[in-house]
Amino acid sequence: MEKEIIVGVQSGNVTFSFKIDQDGSNLKEGFDTINRLISSHRDLLQKASLTFPLTTPIIRQQSTVSLAQLGIPANEKEAILGTIDELNRFDLFLILLHYAAKPLSYDQVMSLSKELGKPIKYNWLDSEPHRDERKGFIMSEPIPGKKEKLYSLTERGKKKAESIIESLKKKETS
Repeated sequence: MEKEIIVGVQSGNVTFSFKIDQDGSNLKEGFDTINRLISSHRDLLQKASLTFPLTTPIIRQQSTVSLAQLGIPANEKEAILGTIDELNRFDLFLILLHYAAKPLSYDQVMSLSKELGKPIKYNWLDSEPHRDERKGFIMSEPIPGKKEKLYSLTERGKKKAESIIESLKKKETS
C-alpha cells in the first residue's frame, strides 16, 4: 500500500505543508524551506496570524486506495464493470463507499471512480449527494485543517448499496 505523508507546520492560523515519502528522505529540506519562507515573509505572516510562534508539526497520512484493495468479489466487480455505462454516479459512489474499509476522501473517490472508467468530479461530489432526495445515505465529515471531507455510508446507505449490487448482479446474469 503506497502512502502519502503530508507534514504540516502551523504558524498562527497559517499552515505550510509538504509531502514526504515513507522514509522521510526530504523532511529536512521541507522544514528548511518553510523556515526560510517564514523568516523572509515575517511581516506578512504576522498580519495573517493571530499568534506567531511555531507549534508542533502536524503529521497526516492519507493512503492511496485502489480497487484491488477494496476487496470487491470478482462476480460483483464484473457486474459493476459490465453495467458501468448505465450506472449513475450516485449509485457508483454508494458502491465505492460500501466496499471501503474506512471513510474515503474526495481524492480517493475520484481515483477509484477513474479506475472503473466513470470519474466522479468534484463539483458533482460537492452538490449531488446532498440533494434532498439523496439525504440520509451518506455521511460527510470535515478533515481538520482542510476544506476536504471524508465520506462514509449510513445504515440506510449500506442497505441501498447492497440493493444496487444485487440489482447489478441480476442484470449481469440475465
